[in-house]
Amino acid sequence: MTFLVLCFFGGISPIGLTPKAAYLDNVKTFRGTEMVVSVQYPNVWIGPNAAFWIRHGALFAPCLRSDHKINVMLSKQDYQTSDPLGCCEVEARNTAGTTTQLQCYEYTYNVGYWLSIECSLRPAGANNIAHILKPCCYQLTGECKLTTHQHCTFLGGYYHAQGPEHCSKVNCLADICGVGGLSMQADPETPYMPTRPNQWWRLLISPFYHNGILHLILVLIPQLLFAVPIERMAGGVRLFFIYFVSEVTGNLLASLFTPYLPHLGGSAAVCGLISVQSIELAQSWVLVQRPHKLILKLVAILIVFLLSGTLPYLDNFAHLGGFVAGSLAAVIFLPYIVFGQWHSRRRRILLILAIPSLVAVLSMLLLLFYVVQAVDFCTACQYINCIPYTLYLCNSTWYNPQPSV
Repeated sequence: MTFLVLCFFGGISPIGLTPKAAYLDNVKTFRGTEMVVSVQYPNVWIGPNAAFWIRHGALFAPCLRSDHKINVMLSKQDYQTSDPLGCCEVEARNTAGTTTQLQCYEYTYNVGYWLSIECSLRPAGANNIAHILKPCCYQLTGECKLTTHQHCTFLGGYYHAQGPEHCSKVNCLADICGVGGLSMQADPETPYMPTRPNQWWRLLISPFYHNGILHLILVLIPQLLFAVPIERMAGGVRLFFIYFVSEVTGNLLASLFTPYLPHLGGSAAVCGLISVQSIELAQSWVLVQRPHKLILKLVAILIVFLLSGTLPYLDNFAHLGGFVAGSLAAVIFLPYIVFGQWHSRRRRILLILAIPSLVAVLSMLLLLFYVVQAVDFCTACQYINCIPYTLYLCNSTWYNPQPSV
């Protein structure tokens, strides 16, 4: 029900597998009226866009850590917070925006007139030229430029109609991560630079969101097939730990390879449940009627999830991480059928191996996620996550966007 309510308020993105260019004419800028373009990315899963889910708590790496690439991108903006800001007016175009003096001449091709006072502070009688160019935070990586409200809305950005008037004063990542900018403070000396983003709670709530209606159905069917019998056998508490560990591990692994996309839903957890069923089948092979039929069902569902992971917004690294974590969690949490002394001894050996292995996997992922971050050395890994069913499907700006560094 919560998911359907969020879909209602978030709307449905265009459905398909091909990004489309949209054009908007007569947009006011410092240089006059221009035609601007925006690439619209569809959602094949029938649901809201990625920015909506990020603002409502999906796992998104820059909201949890001080992201190296985003910090480099912001540093390259070369904002000089010591430079005075003033109102850049272009009378012939009835356009004004707050800039530095140098920016005013650059943006207007030397036809702008710069006042040594911000646009909103102009006294009555001296503010006839419309102050319509204000900071707009756009793209998932929090880029900023001065635009009109119309232009910013067209880009799907966050328009600062009130408050700071220049991008050097705006913490765009707080807009992208939403939720009131919770745990997303900025250094007063560099207000555009987020300091210590720490929205760790996204790890907890992102499994309950899904990219769309089809994604929800894709997850619910195997949950009914596998989660129900596991709960009957092991209990709800053990199932919860297995499900949660699989999902968190899968999403962390996916965030290493595609950190600038949201990761949400129970796909990784379902792959963990498939792994659990496989472990359970191996342990009780002699007790299961027609085990080969169950193997075929497990393999078929796993193939469906691996194929879905080649489409936008689902991730095969999440599926892989969930499967590995599920197998280790199964050894730790599932009850074990003992047929003799050897089985009891094997159980103890498996526990001795599984517990430190799971701890090591999670510790390594957290270390890589928070400290190392850059794992873009694997150029061939893109083919694990994306198959070019259409011409632009595997374009990096869609399946793996990066900050403009």
